Amino acid sequence: MSAIELKGVSRTYGQGSTAVQALIDVDLEVAAGEFVMVRGRSGSGKTTLLNLLAGLDSPTAGSVQVAGQELSRLGDRALSRFRNQSVGYVFQAFYLESGRSAWENASLPLVFAGVPAKQRRERACALLEQVGLGDKLDTPASNLSAGQRQRVALARALVNQPSLLLADEPTANLDSRTSDAILELIGRLHEQSGVTVVIVTHDHALDGIGTRDLLVEDGRVRDAEPAS
Repeated sequence: MSAIELKGVSRTYGQGSTAVQALIDVDLEVAAGEFVMVRGRSGSGKTTLLNLLAGLDSPTAGSVQVAGQELSRLGDRALSRFRNQSVGYVFQAFYLESGRSAWENASLPLVFAGVPAKQRRERACALLEQVGLGDKLDTPASNLSAGQRQRVALARALVNQPSLLLADEPTANLDSRTSDAILELIGRLHEQSGVTVVIVTHDHALDGIGTRDLLVEDGRVRDAEPAS
């Protein structure tokens, strides 16, 4: 069963002589439960690919199907519901609300899903315990380290039990020790939940982490050659 299916997907920004082709005629299939690492140089189209999968951007041409849904056919309300229920997104810049506590930040997707307050706290706190922040539940995000904020962002991405977890350079702002811990944590959560994982990175220190590597070069996507 496919979690992701792209057919002839292109994404162009701008027009005429200033047009930039971020992705060009991409065909891609990712099976449910895969752990995919997407690699490539800065500006190669990696983040554009991730944003298309999350429904945060639309293709100029082609079809994007995620979790059995053709995203171009969804209206604004249905697309918001899809993002809330089916996709967890870990952003490079965390995007936490600094004045809110760790559990409040982790529970935000549940607010939009209409989950009652007591259940929101219970589910958020349970996930924060899983990611090693059981002692930081009421700590404001502004008082957390970068590694702790990334763990809160990961808990927030998983709190609605999505079928797809996307992460954009999740170790870019972290030291090597914290990076290793975050990737190990994502791997463990992947094994436990069976969620499909797609991580964008240009960090070769993460080689061998996933079950499949994709390479994005000049807007084109292909399976990476195995390391010799």
